[in-house]
Amino acid sequence: MTLFRFICGTLLLWVHLDLAPLLALSADQDPVEAANRVFREGKFAEAQALYAQIQARDPSNFQAALRLGTIAFFKNQLADAQTWLSKALKLKPDDQEAMKLLAHVFYRKNVSHQFFRPYALTFDFSEMRLFLK
Repeated sequence: MTLFRFICGTLLLWVHLDLAPLLALSADQDPVEAANRVFREGKFAEAQALYAQIQARDPSNFQAALRLGTIAFFKNQLADAQTWLSKALKLKPDDQEAMKLLAHVFYRKNVSHQFFRPYALTFDFSEMRLFLK
């Protein structure tokens, strides 16, 4: 009987953790706003799951692509960060936040010499000094 309880408890916990991002959404709440709220709270795993769902439904959603790139950057998953931030820049080419994050990705990958030239004129390189210390 105790083994049965253990298995049931483990399954319930697993289902709850797996569905936690979906439970964060209320029926009348905008999914992007809900994901942004979870992101601001620092719950990056939940936010990543929500943004991934948003991206799956709407591949042209800039905010989801930007935040997926940001979360990948925080996790030091630089290839994923580069992919998502490049996608965000295709959706909104003049976005300064996406440009800065992508520059930081290139810097961490030690390929800053390959920094994308079309954006070089609009990027404020003075912020790079923060990462050189």
